[in-house]
Amino acid sequence: MGALTEELDLKYISIGSTTLRRDQASQGTDPDDCFYITNVDRVIGKGEIDLNVDPPPDLAVEIDLSNRSQTKFPIYAGLGVPETWQYKDGQTRFYGLFENSYQEIPYLYRQGK
Repeated sequence: MGALTEELDLKYISIGSTTLRRDQASQGTDPDDCFYITNVDRVIGKGEIDLNVDPPPDLAVEIDLSNRSQTKFPIYAGLGVPETWQYKDGQTRFYGLFENSYQEIPYLYRQGK
């Protein structure tokens, strides 16, 4: 993430593996990491993120070693997280939120292909 945002001259913050939910009664999820990029200025310096007031993270990252992170995608979609990256079986896949569901974002280079 650091190399990409540095190359594009973007500010960002990681809020790590934190539980994302709107309120205590709603279903939540814990990404392996998540980042604010577009909305960094709205949350930087805050002690706690409240998704009832604050925007969702711009990016959630999932590393699948034993779990299938795609089961979390409907929760991310409900929270409005615009992009999710999934690392699984030696490949990274990128997903964008389109009309309340995630679609894989094609990319030109895949390692080993």
